[in-house]
Amino acid sequence: MSQALHHSCGNAHISAAYSLLLIASIGAARQPLQLCEGEALLATSSSNDATSSSGLATCTTQREEEAALRHHLMLQRPNYNQKVTLKCPICPGESTSSFVWYFLPRGTSAIFTSISGYVSFIQPGGMPLSRDQFSGGAIPCLINSTNELFIPNFNRDLHVGTYYCRNVEDSRHIANWIWYHLDVVLPPETEGLTEVIQSIPVSLQGVHKVPHLKDMDVIMENAGAALKAAGDFKDYSTSLISITSRLIPTVKPMQTCGTFNLKRFRRCYVTIPRVIATDARSSVSSEMLLTYELLRTTFASFYTWMDEEDPVTRRKQREAAEMRASELGFELFYEGKKDVVRKEEMKVETEEDFSKMIREENKRYYIPCHFTYLEHVNLTKELPRPFGMRNLHVNLSFEVPCPEIDYMDIVNLVLATKDTQAMKRELLGYEEKRFMKLQKVAIEGSMNFDLLCGTEIDTITYNCSDLTNFTILWKQPKGMTYMPRTFLNERVFVTSKCSLRFARVRRIDEGVYSCYKRDIRLPNQWQSEAFVSFRLKIEESSIKFPAVGDVFLGLLLLSIWAALLIFVWVILSIWSLEVNRTAIVQAGERMRRRDRTVREGVKYRQSCY
Repeated sequence: MSQALHHSCGNAHISAAYSLLLIASIGAARQPLQLCEGEALLATSSSNDATSSSGLATCTTQREEEAALRHHLMLQRPNYNQKVTLKCPICPGESTSSFVWYFLPRGTSAIFTSISGYVSFIQPGGMPLSRDQFSGGAIPCLINSTNELFIPNFNRDLHVGTYYCRNVEDSRHIANWIWYHLDVVLPPETEGLTEVIQSIPVSLQGVHKVPHLKDMDVIMENAGAALKAAGDFKDYSTSLISITSRLIPTVKPMQTCGTFNLKRFRRCYVTIPRVIATDARSSVSSEMLLTYELLRTTFASFYTWMDEEDPVTRRKQREAAEMRASELGFELFYEGKKDVVRKEEMKVETEEDFSKMIREENKRYYIPCHFTYLEHVNLTKELPRPFGMRNLHVNLSFEVPCPEIDYMDIVNLVLATKDTQAMKRELLGYEEKRFMKLQKVAIEGSMNFDLLCGTEIDTITYNCSDLTNFTILWKQPKGMTYMPRTFLNERVFVTSKCSLRFARVRRIDEGVYSCYKRDIRLPNQWQSEAFVSFRLKIEESSIKFPAVGDVFLGLLLLSIWAALLIFVWVILSIWSLEVNRTAIVQAGERMRRRDRTVREGVKYRQSCY
């Protein structure tokens, strides 16, 4: 395997070009990545497990397996904004200074090529990661002990791309063939990726007034039929890769009555067979085979249930794969899957349906066209660029009447139960909403700063010590939730009394924080609207002590300045001593000449007398 990896680098001419481009690209990086703060916490789970010969052998074997696989897909949710860590394949005995992280952002230009069956980057193979490519909390950093790349807040507009930890001293190093693809599947409603069908039936136009939510299903099915019949989308088919479309389920509306809008989508998919025949493999281009192998490798984990013989196990594995795909932002399709209006109405396939699905000719993988890696892919003249295809959709407006409350029934209910809490639970559509939006100001560096769900005079006691019976949920608009403090010693956590505590306030904590209570009628669910929202603003402290690093830097500069002053003082002292010595010698010589002149004058006068 090592020989194969070495051979894929090409001839000496390519290696020379590689070295020149590498030197040029390293010189272009103006601001290198910095080391992460709190490195010890980040590196605990990924530090080198051993420095012995057995640990080295394990690391080397694992690295060879990863290099043989080459493509490592890290698919994230489209709205994911938490941390991402990428491992640099360094083994014990190797210096971290020999490895530099390279980045290839997504674009329309191809990034891989296949020469004699060996896959490699199209030179120069990306650019070294640097701070000036990012801003704010999106700047990656390095974990010093392992050279892992740590992205504190993933942003799909900045961080999507291909990463690899390149050995800059050896262009044939095995680590140069371990490629991480950090990608997302863009939502079907993303601007520029969808368009309305040109011919919308009259029956689907205007506002549809229906008595109940369930009556919308017929209209949604008609919308699906109109989408299927629309000629705006064209299917493309080859022996290896095809482009088609499927109707995807519609999300259940958040409100139960009133006026609201829904969309029905016909989404673009790339389909590939699970296996291809030898004659089909030989009849397609190497670039098309390269794309096929990458897609097959990265999406095979969603279709492993097809090989399961036990029907019950197969069904459970399929449902788990569908759930995982849904969390990542796309609907998992396969041959024989029926179209439904909403996900909660998924029809249960019979064993006969399953038997059709698992036939080898029907084992195809469905990959959304707007999987961000496909932005690089331009297949053949017969197939357009998948990422350039457009989804189709229909806009539908609905009006569902809200139930009217008979106030006499409320009075009778109170008289009958004498329990306002029970009355609230019985009222249809009642939800306790005392929404407040407050603004709080905190000073940067403050310790143990709390946000309360309510006011300080509330007499209600909340419980957040039992993970299975929380009474309050703290959440941010982007979906991030907070939990009690764990052994990781989180800086922001929920206390036992359900307040949100900041152990130490930082500038990055600025934002909106909302607390939710449990639904009175459905205790297992949270209220749809926040009970209290805080807009937290962070002000810089007027008294700011320098960091330890700044203090040491200042002391170092003062020490250097003092050493320079001492050196100059010594030079000036030596020079002054030399000047004084010369002056004394000259003065003594003048005195001797004067005394000699005086003596000669005295002798002359005496001789005259």
